[in-house]
Amino acid sequence: MTVSHSKRIVSFNDLPIDHSSGIFPISSSDTAHRYDQNPNQIEAHATTWQLPLDPAPAAHPSCTPGGPIGVLEDGVYLYNALDGEGRDAAAHELLDACAGHPDMSDSYHHHDIPSAFSKRRPTGPRRSSDTHSTVTGSMS
Repeated sequence: MTVSHSKRIVSFNDLPIDHSSGIFPISSSDTAHRYDQNPNQIEAHATTWQLPLDPAPAAHPSCTPGGPIGVLEDGVYLYNALDGEGRDAAAHELLDACAGHPDMSDSYHHHDIPSAFSKRRPTGPRRSSDTHSTVTGSMS
């Protein structure tokens, strides 16, 4: 992550940098296949986002769209909490041990902040505004 003028530049490839992922696609011989036949695989997606250094609240707040809404500190996309059909993703999709899985574009992603991240939560005074949160990463 770099800063240029009034922008925070975030570059990543959507592959976990500090943990492994589950095995996708889910093999038909895996018992998990009975519950979720996710045929997608995990591929790198070179991504660069330019985000405001000092973001402001939206003039008209709204729900987040489908697809990437942020990137977490593990280098993986964060999607909203819904699956492609508008249902609770965690209740209707099979997620790996780090609460991730790939979508139809082979983008590995989380629908929530993985519980393992709570162990990394910083303590003490809040960090200055020129750094991102170590818990949530950067939001688009």
